[in-house]
Amino acid sequence: MKTAIIYCSETGFTQKNAQWLQEALGEDARLFSLKEARKESASSWKEFDAVVFDMDGVIFDSEREVMNCWVALSEKYGLDDILIPYYKCIGTTKDKTRQIMLDHYGDDFMFDSFSNEASQMFHEKFDDGSLPVKTGVREILSYLKDKGKK
Repeated sequence: MKTAIIYCSETGFTQKNAQWLQEALGEDARLFSLKEARKESASSWKEFDAVVFDMDGVIFDSEREVMNCWVALSEKYGLDDILIPYYKCIGTTKDKTRQIMLDHYGDDFMFDSFSNEASQMFHEKFDDGSLPVKTGVREILSYLKDKGKK
């Protein structure tokens, strides 16, 4: 089955996962960054039987909304320059994020409390299904469904 794999990666972490998936699926799988996929003509998708999307950053704009929660909390607690360490955390693990934040704000930074509060804020805001969908996603999914793609 010819499969297109579409990903969006700021740090390379998601790209690496997409490459692993491509390797597992074999020679019938083709990898596209989101930018590359947007440049493809509608007719070029005809060759694929299935499309695999990375949800965060491709389907849903969750990354921006998580960042907005961290920014709101940084303002609440008077933390300066939250975006400097935050951008370094995109695509990393929670342990790596903790270390980045502690390196930036010092060992007394209450990372677990801050992270938990940001997560709670995010879920209170979006667990109702209102997480923003990226521009063009509905049209792409509709097109794929109409063409019988999986």
